[in-house]
Amino acid sequence: MATQPMPESILSADQEQIRSLLLLNETIQKLNSDLDFDSLLDRISIEVKQLLGCVETSIWIRDADSNEMVLEGMCGCSTEKCGKRLLIGEQGMVGHVAATGRTRYAPDVLDDPFYIRCEDDTRSELTVPLIHNGDVVGVFSASSRIEDGFCPEKRELLQHLASHMATAISNARSFTRHRSEREEARRIQLSLFPRTTPLAEQFHIQGLCVPAGEVGGDWYDYFRLPDGRIAVVLADVSGKGMPAALLMSSTRGILRASAPFISKPSEALVRLNQMLVEDLPPERFITMIFGILDPQARTFTYSNAGHPWPIYTNGHTRYLTEASGLPLGVKEYQFVDDVVELTPGSRLLFYSDGIAEAENRLREDYGTNRLMEYAASPGLSTELLLADVSAFSGSRTFADDATIVLIQST
Repeated sequence: MATQPMPESILSADQEQIRSLLLLNETIQKLNSDLDFDSLLDRISIEVKQLLGCVETSIWIRDADSNEMVLEGMCGCSTEKCGKRLLIGEQGMVGHVAATGRTRYAPDVLDDPFYIRCEDDTRSELTVPLIHNGDVVGVFSASSRIEDGFCPEKRELLQHLASHMATAISNARSFTRHRSEREEARRIQLSLFPRTTPLAEQFHIQGLCVPAGEVGGDWYDYFRLPDGRIAVVLADVSGKGMPAALLMSSTRGILRASAPFISKPSEALVRLNQMLVEDLPPERFITMIFGILDPQARTFTYSNAGHPWPIYTNGHTRYLTEASGLPLGVKEYQFVDDVVELTPGSRLLFYSDGIAEAENRLREDYGTNRLMEYAASPGLSTELLLADVSAFSGSRTFADDATIVLIQST
């Protein structure tokens, strides 16, 4: 028996449904891929306007503090501006939908008691709540110049899309808020690094830190002591991110407060270690070089708590290994000091392991040998060394915080 051909009307209806589903899926994918809040709202306004074939769309976001809906995104409107506010439950279809959590459709806006006129030629309006985890986070509104301009299929399409819009908006708000918090944390952390170098005749001190993320656990500092000597420190807190940054900040405060009352670096490390052993969790520790530059005596006295060995150049280049000890926070420990003479032309290089362990595309480390060779090169500076490490790794970003401190005697 021959197969009867399907009526053209049925075929075209099926094709239109398939087309609508494909467009819906494409729109959902685009929304889920955008985590920038402002960009997402623009995308929603434009994409859904095209999907529904309407003349105007607007997105209202709930302000929980003021119990108002705030216009945050729109497309096709010529009379309103972002920032407009409507009282929830009191003003407009938007306020009504935000209060009830239910969709409202006005086939003829002139007959709807909640409608507030926007464009003169608007004839119908569809307003849906954007609900995430049971809460109304926003309201989406679409307008048409045609009376009863939203057929049941379009209303169903927008209803289905609303939950995806709500999720995308909530995710973007969370991401944007956290990004703002991370940026603020980075700004605060960078403010903890020294802004100026203490003046010391015949000596020049440089410091540079590039955190691997928004915030990091590396810290360097130099500051003048009451007797005129200059304290210099470079530390690396185990771990990354906000926990390491918070521990670094508290360690900085303790060391800066105690440094003026000690005579040698090992005393400061012993006191700091006693506090950290009591407070740090077992998986946390801090490596640190702490030293005191005496410009008059042209000496640098330092103590090392598990940090990579400094590199000393004075005619020849070598590592300073004499004052090495355990990292801070591991157990009670008696640190020792070593004294280095800084004759004219000599220099000291301190660095965190993010420098020596920077990898290239072949997973090879920059390494201590390459670092030693570069430390001996004429015209060494923190910027040039960092540029060489970046050129080796093929990237301006690092997998770990990268910090350098350089003391040069002239």
